[in-house]
Amino acid sequence: MPLSETIFITVCLLAVAVLAAAVCRRVPVPFSALLVMLGILLGWLDDVWAPLEPLQAFHLSPELVLFVFLPALIFESGFNLDDRQLLKDIVPIFTLAVPALLISTGIVGLGLWWLLDMSPVYALLFGALISATDPIAVIALFKELGAPLRLNVLVEGESLLNDATALVVFKVLLGIALVGTMQWQHVGSAIGEFGRVFFGGAAVGFIIGMLLSEAMRFLQSRSAVVTLTIVMAYAGFIVSEHMLHMSGVMTVVVAAICLGVWGRSRMSQEVAETVRDIWEFIAYVCNTLLFLLVGLSIEPALLVQHGWAIMVAVLLVLFARGVTIHAMVPVVTRWFRLPAIGRAERHIMWWGGLKGGLAIAMVLSIPVGVPGRDILLAMTVGVVVFTLLINASTIRPLMKRLGMGQLDLHEEAEFNAGIRRSEQGAVLVLEGFRKVGVLSKSAYHNITGDVHQILKSGRVKVEKQARERNAYLSLLHTELETLDMLYEAGVIPQYTRMDIRQQLQSERDQLCSGASLETISETGDQRSLFGRIEQYLLSKVRELDWLSHLLMRYQYMRLSQHFRRDVARLMMVESSINTLQLDESISGKVKEILLSHLQGRRQQLEASLEGFKRDMPEFYRRYSYRIASQAAWSGAMTEADLLLHHGQMGGKPHAKLNKLLHEKLNSLPSISSDVPGLPVQEIICTVPLFTGLSEEVVNELVARTVTVTFLSGDRVIGQGEKGDALYIVVHGLLRVHRSESDEDIALLEDGDFFGEMALLGEQVRLVNVTAVHACELLRIRRGDVLSLAKRFPQISQQLHDADQQRRNSKS
Repeated sequence: MPLSETIFITVCLLAVAVLAAAVCRRVPVPFSALLVMLGILLGWLDDVWAPLEPLQAFHLSPELVLFVFLPALIFESGFNLDDRQLLKDIVPIFTLAVPALLISTGIVGLGLWWLLDMSPVYALLFGALISATDPIAVIALFKELGAPLRLNVLVEGESLLNDATALVVFKVLLGIALVGTMQWQHVGSAIGEFGRVFFGGAAVGFIIGMLLSEAMRFLQSRSAVVTLTIVMAYAGFIVSEHMLHMSGVMTVVVAAICLGVWGRSRMSQEVAETVRDIWEFIAYVCNTLLFLLVGLSIEPALLVQHGWAIMVAVLLVLFARGVTIHAMVPVVTRWFRLPAIGRAERHIMWWGGLKGGLAIAMVLSIPVGVPGRDILLAMTVGVVVFTLLINASTIRPLMKRLGMGQLDLHEEAEFNAGIRRSEQGAVLVLEGFRKVGVLSKSAYHNITGDVHQILKSGRVKVEKQARERNAYLSLLHTELETLDMLYEAGVIPQYTRMDIRQQLQSERDQLCSGASLETISETGDQRSLFGRIEQYLLSKVRELDWLSHLLMRYQYMRLSQHFRRDVARLMMVESSINTLQLDESISGKVKEILLSHLQGRRQQLEASLEGFKRDMPEFYRRYSYRIASQAAWSGAMTEADLLLHHGQMGGKPHAKLNKLLHEKLNSLPSISSDVPGLPVQEIICTVPLFTGLSEEVVNELVARTVTVTFLSGDRVIGQGEKGDALYIVVHGLLRVHRSESDEDIALLEDGDFFGEMALLGEQVRLVNVTAVHACELLRIRRGDVLSLAKRFPQISQQLHDADQQRRNSKS
């Protein structure tokens, strides 16, 4: 068929789909199922009506599904998937994607072998290709139905991952079927092949996703970013599938998730929205054509001929999925102490396990002439048609019957807030008409009265605590917007933004699960995931002298980031307070509670910044000036870009202004550390162990000391840890304690020292020492002191006297 005819028929099919979408709004049938029925109708008409004969050349093929439709649809879904919810439910998702699919393959295969006397290899082959829920069909249906977030992530995550399992098992079984024999050694090689293909594809996707996420730092053009994502989806799939012989689907899924988590945060808000909109359009086109082609590829005569086999296959597939869903999911959630997945959700996961173009593509890849290919094709098409026409069409009433269409307490509060905002918007529009004289005063009052009465009648009664949660969730959204603005202005770096976002989303999850504001306040000061990882790594390297220089640089970077974080959080809280005070839709009592909560957070952050200002005034002055200047010039550049985007400034003036602003931004001075303190020689002489030493000996000690820095909350030495160093406080404040809940044994300030027993041979620390404020310490190793003692008898005598004094005190 000439290319011009192919293009013409393709756009005509898209036009037909657009018309069908208008019809779909008036019939209780999902759009995907309607497209399949439309495709079947067109397939029948092309045999009886000459103008439609060219449609006979339009049928699904494995290459078309795998290399045209699948990469685009998988990428779009992975990019927009809720990564936090995916990580929370990764265990049940992985269980359904791998072990459950293998069990389903066995159940379907054994059932066909027993009921239809089919060859075991071909029966298992059909079980493998039909057990995977098709990501294309499932994603399209659940987006259309607006399924709950967790249910959507569970089914969508499973459908994205389990096709990799199905493809590997299918290829292995197909190879065995073509050879004609099946031996036990094939099982071991199949397991190894699955691991290589599945996890190898995921590793390739992770590398590609992280590389392209880093590349987003240097791309500002929307067209360039969109082009790069398209290259990622298709090139990643082809490279992994064809060149590396791994799972192209896993590569695209993992790359898309990485880009959604790390790459999206490196894009501006406008670029991210453009990428999302364009990929939604690409997914819509691919979904439309795919489901139409599924319908065009169905041969009713073949289905009638193998009707009994299709009926058996449908029942076995439904039974196998029911067993895996209802038996394995509850066990896994209890095992790993995850939130329970209710019976209603499991019913929807069972009935929503749709099959689609991927299963048809796999069965069509079986070489022509293979015994039993026709019946495998008929059963596959029959099961696909059943799930798309019966399951998909009845899942909406099933969700309603199971009560999943009802609003929970949080959703009811959201609904009421939406009604209030809608009423305000309607009144604002009416006021505009009244001010210009188009609407009379009486008409204005009549219409506003109708709006108020109708919307008020739709409100539902919500408990006070739910109203508080909903209002606070709205304020968290305001803080997230402020966070993004601060990131784009250069106030905070990428990982700080991700860390704060993770904390805000954790608060959101707690609120949605029913936690109160008091509970959020109590847990809000706990260390984030990044903070816990940071403290763990710090505990492993803090007493390594060869890393002391790098540790100092890293600690100074942490100090600056803590300052940036506090500034950002303070500005975010301030934006929430301003929004709350201006929001008239929130009742007085709820507003008072939220305002008290936010003001408490603001006081904590102000106290933290006041500590920076008190302990390091020069650092505070320099850094506040630096980040404020950077934010101001970044804001000026953003405004210039908006003027260009809206046509209020031409290209030449924008280029000249942009160059001027870039030069000013790049010319901002760097910031160096500035921590006051006494000369090191004087500080060492304050330690009784080194009092009275000659200047030569002190200078030798100075040459062997190492300067280390710790921030507020950092553990310097830990109780029960082995140590061999003395610490002297140059600047800062530290607390000595045995546990976090115990009272302080002592406070250490400038010139104080601790850990001296390590120089006398006591290697096990007896207490904890934790930094209260940022501090700078001198560290002297026992080995260095002993080596100097061999050269300088003064040190040897001092150590002997101190050891003797300690023994006498013990006795």
